[in-house]
Amino acid sequence: MDSKAIALLETASTLTVKVAADRKKAADLWDAIRAFRKQEEANKETTCRPLKAAWDAAKVPFDEFIKKCEAAEKKMQAAMSEWDREQDRLARIEQAKIQAKVDAENAKKLEKAEAKGKDVSEVVLKVAPVVQAPPKSIETQAGTTQSRTVKKVYEPKDLASLMKAFPNLFDLNMPRFNALAKTGMLDGRADVTIREEYIYTQRS
Repeated sequence: MDSKAIALLETASTLTVKVAADRKKAADLWDAIRAFRKQEEANKETTCRPLKAAWDAAKVPFDEFIKKCEAAEKKMQAAMSEWDREQDRLARIEQAKIQAKVDAENAKKLEKAEAKGKDVSEVVLKVAPVVQAPPKSIETQAGTTQSRTVKKVYEPKDLASLMKAFPNLFDLNMPRFNALAKTGMLDGRADVTIREEYIYTQRS
């Protein structure tokens, strides 16, 4: 970076405009710094554009293969997830059937014990065996271990209700806000503050 430009930036960082001479100095600094910036932008374009073009061209086959891999991985995850969920569902159904059967048998044991006047606390009750759901870890052909975890996924259902309950949860989309402001539809609204800013341009 040009030493003159660095010196100008240092001067600009400490300059305060209090009198007319300061105002003139600020204008001169703005003009000079802007010129250095334009020059640096041109240098950047000259130096970096060919590199970017080469990068963009070289990465195409890699990106195509990576995208195919990502799509295949996503498809396999969806297939595994669908099968695991179904097996979990079937396991829960089977577990409920076994538990109901065991509960009925235990109820009969207790009923018989009560009928005979025995102490029901001494009755040995049957415990339902646990139905095995799909394993959470599977060893792959490559010798790695694939593990499955459960993650809760939340999706907005009623945005108006959520915004009312949690107003700080949502970020304002400023590009859309500014685009709406240009139409004049925000003028005169009590919930919008309007201020004027000076925009400076330069002519040779």
